[in-house]
Amino acid sequence: MDLTGDKFSPKEFIKELTDNIHLFTSNEPDDLNDKDPDGIFGFGSLTVLCPKIYGLQYEMTEYEKWYLDFIDNNKQLIDKNGVTEMSLYIEIFDNGGQLNFEIFSRELLKKVGQYEIAIPISYYRLTTEQIIEMLDETEISKEELEEYIRVG
Repeated sequence: MDLTGDKFSPKEFIKELTDNIHLFTSNEPDDLNDKDPDGIFGFGSLTVLCPKIYGLQYEMTEYEKWYLDFIDNNKQLIDKNGVTEMSLYIEIFDNGGQLNFEIFSRELLKKVGQYEIAIPISYYRLTTEQIIEMLDETEISKEELEEYIRVG
């Protein structure tokens, strides 16, 4: 999930945050940016991940719910710190075969609409070995992952 805003300071936001998150990336509005003609970002950005990092097929409800609970629990802090845009990136990793998926339950979709969250989706086709390597940083054992991928 990306939180951004012209006057958003991720450092200040994180100081007040009590949730357990996985911090992925952040930048302050005045951080140097060699890709911009002005030399600075000009906006604050924070990318947070659920502590679980990856949601697995058939186990998505709690994973998706974490993000919306994060917003619910921190809405005042989000507004106070100048967040003007929220994007929840969905990345799908698949090793072939038919691909069917649902993003958010009906209940959670209502919450997404309340917060005007953008939901960009990316799809990646990987080998089973690449998926296992990617998920190696989770608490799931390699054997469980291999079994999951064979069954899934």
